[in-house]
Amino acid sequence: PDSFISKLNRAQPGERFQAPAHFRAVWEKACDFASMTGGAFTPFALPRLAETGFGPDGFDFAQEWTTDWSSCREMMDENGVIERPDSVLLDLSAVAKGYSVDLMAECLRAHGVSAFMVEIGGEFMTAGLKADRQPWWIDLESHAMGDHRVRLALCGQALATSGILHQSEFSGSGVKSHIVGANTTDMTKSVSVMADSCMLADGWATALFVLGADAGFKVAEENGLAAL
Repeated sequence: PDSFISKLNRAQPGERFQAPAHFRAVWEKACDFASMTGGAFTPFALPRLAETGFGPDGFDFAQEWTTDWSSCREMMDENGVIERPDSVLLDLSAVAKGYSVDLMAECLRAHGVSAFMVEIGGEFMTAGLKADRQPWWIDLESHAMGDHRVRLALCGQALATSGILHQSEFSGSGVKSHIVGANTTDMTKSVSVMADSCMLADGWATALFVLGADAGFKVAEENGLAAL
C-alpha cells in the first residue's frame, strides 16, 4: 500500500507526482509494449483483473476502466512527472517482476560477481557459466508438450514464461486468470521468451500469450524474438 504505484492509483484525478526512477523505467517500457502490440499489452488492465478475482484489495473499480492504451505516453512528461488521469488504474506487474530480476543482476555485477543465475517466480537472468563450465540449464514445464522436453542453456541471457496454469480457476463462463485478455481456455499453454534483459522477456512473454498462437507468432517474427 505504500508503493508509489499504489499511491498514484489512490490519488485524485489530476494530481501530479514526480515518479521515482524505478517506476519511470518500468512505465516507459510498459508504454513501449502497448505500442508494439497494439494494446494487447496494456498498463490499464487492473479493473478487469479485479473482475477475475486476481487483483488487489482496497480499490473501488466501479467506474475505473479505459481501453485507451494509446494515452499512456501522454501521462508522463519529459521530466518524469506523471498525472493521475480520470478513469484509469495502473498495473505494471507484467514488466515489474522482470525488472526486479534485472536489478538483482545489476547488484551482483556491482559487487564483482561475474557468474550467476537469479530468479523470481520463474523469471531468470544469468551471467557467465557455472563452476563446471556448463551453462545455466533451465527446463521448461512440459504440460502442453507431452513427452517432449525443452531444456535451455542460458549464458548472459534472460528467460521469462507466461501462462495461466498456476494462477487461474474455472468458472461458469470459462477460465479466469491473472492474464487479462488471454484468448485460451487451455491451462497447459504458455509462452517462454529469451532476451537480453528479464524485463524484455517478461513483457514479451505476457504480450505474446495474450495475442495467441497466430498473432503472437507473427509479432514474434516481426520483432526477431526467441520465443516458444
